Amino acid sequence: MDWKSKRLLDKKTPFPLSGPIPDKDYSFTIEYDSENLEYPENRNLRNPGEMAEYNRANNKDKGIERIRERFTTATGGTLKPGDKITTAQLKGWGYTNPNSITRLVASKTIARVQKGIYAVNSV
Repeated sequence: MDWKSKRLLDKKTPFPLSGPIPDKDYSFTIEYDSENLEYPENRNLRNPGEMAEYNRANNKDKGIERIRERFTTATGGTLKPGDKITTAQLKGWGYTNPNSITRLVASKTIARVQKGIYAVNSV
């Protein structure tokens, strides 16, 4: 018996993850603290609508962050929370689509004070 085979049969050495494994009966014991287990949510993303729901749940914060970063870039970073802006200013910064202004309000980047006037919440 060579030294490698002898080492594999020694009970104090760890079980080999690669290479030859000697023919023996092995038993394994997995010990874990059953009170602190976290089970990930099991989803079948192939079901209709499941992938869209997963994306909405996991990408919402990323989308809001992208909206705020774009707003800060478009305004030059000069606005502070509480500053008042108008629709004309937003259009000058590139927010020509009414939906883009709605997204700014929905992400709580700006708040509608009255028609055509908004207050900056966070930048």
